[in-house]
Amino acid sequence: RNTFTASPGVVALSPRPLGPSGTGQSQWTHPSESPSDHQDRAPSPQSPSIDPVSFQNTYPSSPGRLLPQTPQAAAHMRLPSQIAETAMIHPMLQLNGGRIELDFSVSLACARVWGSVTEPATLPPMPSLAVVSQMLPWPIVIQRSAIREWVTVADVVETVWRALQVPIPWSPSLTSPSLLMVTEREEEHRERIGIPRLAYLKGRTRFIGLTKDADESDTWVLHVA
Repeated sequence: RNTFTASPGVVALSPRPLGPSGTGQSQWTHPSESPSDHQDRAPSPQSPSIDPVSFQNTYPSSPGRLLPQTPQAAAHMRLPSQIAETAMIHPMLQLNGGRIELDFSVSLACARVWGSVTEPATLPPMPSLAVVSQMLPWPIVIQRSAIREWVTVADVVETVWRALQVPIPWSPSLTSPSLLMVTEREEEHRERIGIPRLAYLKGRTRFIGLTKDADESDTWVLHVA
């Protein structure tokens, strides 16, 4: 039966040495808790303040690749299927799952998670997958990191975040109304260095979750608010 293992209900703060391959053991735990203390629970507003998790300096991940297709071509581009059955996304990444607090407009170090980010992002596990959005003209291709045989939750979070930070030429059509109120000097600066691809989201930068693409077995749709 296709099921995900229960994840520790704590914010993943400090990585422990990797367990034996194939054990499925969660590697990230709160420093003050032992494995026996873990319970599968969702975050609550009453939870005490917890230090932010940092994805940036822990697990090496492949950079996000926005394929250089036109918006029209990207809408009809099909990726080769890696699996015959319908894959499921990890509960941490599901739409309105409530286990990841992530804003693409701020540092990745500010992200908070409840669960193990080293678990496979999909079931069955896959070495790569794609994330698309109607607001983005290209898909984001996510590949496994160097130390895993499959894409993990951390790979998805890191790769999507990094892909949205890649600069593109500045255009008023990609800027939210609040950002249009800039000085001439600031506008010249933006035209020179560009703006992040995040601008395509039009200010909707908070991660809400992923849902399965209706046509592609290896593709998920990004939802933001």
